[in-house]
Amino acid sequence: MSELGVSGHTVAALRRLTHVSTLRTLRSAGAVTVAQLARAAGLSRPTVVSQLEELLSQGLVEEEPPAASGSLGRPAKRFRFRARAGFVAGIDIGAHTVRAALADLAGEVVASTRMTVDESASAADRLDVGRAALTEVLGTAEVAGTHVVAATVGTPGVVSPTGRVEISVLPQWSGIDLGRRLGSVLSCQVRVENDANLAAVAEHWRGAAREADNVLYVLAGMRTGAGLIINGALHRGRAGLAGEIGALDILGWDEAPRNLIRAAGDPADAEHAAQRLFAAAADGDRAAVEAVEAFARLLAQGIAAIVLTVDPEIVVIGGGVSLAGDSLLTPLRAQVESLSLGAPPMRLSELGGDAVVLGALRLALDDVDARLFSADGLLPG
Repeated sequence: MSELGVSGHTVAALRRLTHVSTLRTLRSAGAVTVAQLARAAGLSRPTVVSQLEELLSQGLVEEEPPAASGSLGRPAKRFRFRARAGFVAGIDIGAHTVRAALADLAGEVVASTRMTVDESASAADRLDVGRAALTEVLGTAEVAGTHVVAATVGTPGVVSPTGRVEISVLPQWSGIDLGRRLGSVLSCQVRVENDANLAAVAEHWRGAAREADNVLYVLAGMRTGAGLIINGALHRGRAGLAGEIGALDILGWDEAPRNLIRAAGDPADAEHAAQRLFAAAADGDRAAVEAVEAFARLLAQGIAAIVLTVDPEIVVIGGGVSLAGDSLLTPLRAQVESLSLGAPPMRLSELGGDAVVLGALRLALDDVDARLFSADGLLPG
C-alpha cells in the first residue's frame, strides 16, 4: 500500500467516529430528521442514513411516530435516542433508611422507594432490605433485572477503588463486598461509592451546584462527611479517601454531632431532637442558639480546611442538618468566613434525602455512556 493508502484500521476508526458522532447528537438533540441530524453531526446524508440503520438494528434509536399535520404530503421521518433501551439503578444504603431508584438512559426516574432499617441491623438484614428495595422498583416499573445495564450503590464509609467497603460506621459493614452481595438481583456489575461523594455528584448534576465545576459537598447529620467535584468530575483520590477530613479528631467533626445530641436532650431520638433544637434556635431560644453556634464552629473548621486546600466555587450543605435552614446556615457561613481567605458561596442542598440515590443514578449513567461510546458501542447484556 502506498503512503497515501488507507488501512483497514483507519477505515474502522473512521466508522467508529461517525457512529459516536451520530449517537451523541441523537442523545442530546431529541427527535430530529435525517437532514437535521446530518447538519448537527457534520456528516453527509448517506453516512447518517447508514448509521441510523445500524443504530436501529441495535435498539439504540427509534423512529418517532409522525405528528398530525394539516400540510399535504408525507412528513419527514424523525428519529430519537431510545431512552428505554436499558435502565440504570441507584441504591442508597444508610444507617436508618435504604433508598432505591430506577431511571431510563435519559436519566428520567421511572420508579423509586424508601425503606427503613434499624440502625443496629446486621449486615445480612441490611442487605436484605437493599435487595427488597431493588426488587420493588423493578416491579413498580415492570422492568426485568436483566434490562438494568448499570447500577451504583452508595453507603457510608471508605470505599476502595475495587468497590470494597474498607471502613464503615454501620454494623458488620467494614470489609463487605457490597457490589457482589447485591448483584443477585441484577445481571450487571454493581459499582460501589461513598455516599457523600454521590451526593456531591447529584448536586453538581441537578442540584445547588449545577452551575459550578469545583464543588465541596458536606453531608452533615449524626455523622459528617464530604465529597469533592474538581473540574467537573468526582475526585476520589488515590485510595478513595478524598474528603475524609473527619478522620482528623482535632477538627471536631465527630464531636460536633455528639454535642448537638447532648444539647437536644433526647439521644433515643437524636434526629428529631436535633430538628426541634434547630427550630428553637430559629425562634430565638438562647440555649438553642448557643448549641447551634457551637455545632457550626466545629463544622466550620473542617469546611475551612478543605476550602483553603481546593478553593471550590461553592459549598453545599446536605444531610439531615440541612433541614435546619438559615438557623444553621447563617452561623456556619460566618464561621467559615472567619477562618478562610475569601470563602465561596454556601448553599443548602436542593435534593435533600434523595441526593445520594440520584448521584448513584448519575454514576451509573456515566458508566453507560462510557460503554455506548466505547469500541463497540453496545450496551452490555
